[in-house]
Amino acid sequence: MEAEKECHNFFEKLPITICRPPAVFGERDKDVFEFFKTMNTGIQPLIGFNRKKVSLIHVADLVDGIIQSAESENSIGQTYFIASEDTYSWNEIGETTAQVLGKKAFRISIPEWLVYGIFGFGEIVGKFSSQPSIINWEKARDVTQQYWTCSIAKAKKDFGYKQNLSLEEGVKRTVAWYKIAGWLK
Repeated sequence: MEAEKECHNFFEKLPITICRPPAVFGERDKDVFEFFKTMNTGIQPLIGFNRKKVSLIHVADLVDGIIQSAESENSIGQTYFIASEDTYSWNEIGETTAQVLGKKAFRISIPEWLVYGIFGFGEIVGKFSSQPSIINWEKARDVTQQYWTCSIAKAKKDFGYKQNLSLEEGVKRTVAWYKIAGWLK
């Protein structure tokens, strides 16, 4: 948010376009990799007991969207979400990932209060480590939201953005890369 505020200070001087991605996954990603690694064990943790919905984007589609926005005169001085056309439940994401991995996923629902406890503990441990913890209080707030969604309607209208990779195609590319790189077996 602070970076966007700073960009707004230069809208009159520079041809700036702001692109906001949701959760990004794909080749070389380390944060969402933890989800794939857990799914590879045959376990899908679900946060809370309500059906959560998210917007996602494969990194290739994000890059395409950023380039399209940068090349469009319509996008100067504008802000866009670059995301999937659909929103997905974690059940849908898990089913797709399990199918690509050739696994049957056993779903475990974790109460939100327990997530805050575990992630809070992770943050405390991270303070004594040379590496920041990916499990922290801020991440707990993120994963416990019922909706983490956005609309790409403005990007479609202004510069014709569209998602090229389906969820399944994106997951297949990501898993294939993880296996080639030796991150998944």
